[in-house]
Amino acid sequence: MNKVRITAIRQTVYPDLMAKYENPIEHTCDVVEGQQWISVDGRCPEGMCPSAWYSMREFVESLARGEGNFYDGWMKNPMSAMISCNDGFRPFSFYIEVVNEIPKEKKDNLEEIFPIVDEAGTVVGKATRGECHHNGSRLLHAVVHLHVFNARGDVYLQKRPEWKDIQPGKWDTAVGGHIDYGETPEQALRREVREELGITEFEPQFIGKYVFDSKRERELVYVNRTTYDGEIRPSKEELDGGRFWTMQEIREAIGQGVLTPNFESEFLRFFEYK
Repeated sequence: MNKVRITAIRQTVYPDLMAKYENPIEHTCDVVEGQQWISVDGRCPEGMCPSAWYSMREFVESLARGEGNFYDGWMKNPMSAMISCNDGFRPFSFYIEVVNEIPKEKKDNLEEIFPIVDEAGTVVGKATRGECHHNGSRLLHAVVHLHVFNARGDVYLQKRPEWKDIQPGKWDTAVGGHIDYGETPEQALRREVREELGITEFEPQFIGKYVFDSKRERELVYVNRTTYDGEIRPSKEELDGGRFWTMQEIREAIGQGVLTPNFESEFLRFFEYK
């Protein structure tokens, strides 16, 4: 059966109807825009809102079985549907689609060479991506991050593609990439920003470095920020797009499985989001 991706697209709120018909309630909906789930074998994904699942279940099950083209040409993508939950006061619209098989060429190069560093950033060796990310090696390797703010204080996040070997499908820091062997952090940052967002003219501000430790890997992260209001052209080869998020959106998404753990911990460490 097909895997089906469910994306929370947009919520519409009707305060006039709420004021007229609804009794006050303390808790409503935990879903946030951009949140995603994957349904396997047509089953309800973990963490999916029961009300939303009730509305979309038949469509998800049909897509899982390979039965699309609802209502004779309704959707531009015949293996998809747009469904709303059954909350009449604050309905959420969900885009559901069959997840295509990831092409064989679309995967990280596990033979890419990374510098192995100590916590001060001194290069002490080298290893492949596969050795750094797999087999429990825990080799400390260096990466660069750039947080892109606009003049309003919104934060640009990139969408990680499904073929990435770490945190596929989640929203992440605007720019993040490994430092190549023989490259300085400054050179790596310029290269990654150009490759991922198409930006060449920007003024980075270095704000610190730290060790990020997860079950899969250990990274020495060089953290930078910039304010930028020019054109952003996210790479179609490396990303699944991106957009600016308000601080409120980020606050609501933290801890919901929408953002990468790396971004969450780093953002809380370096930036205010009150």
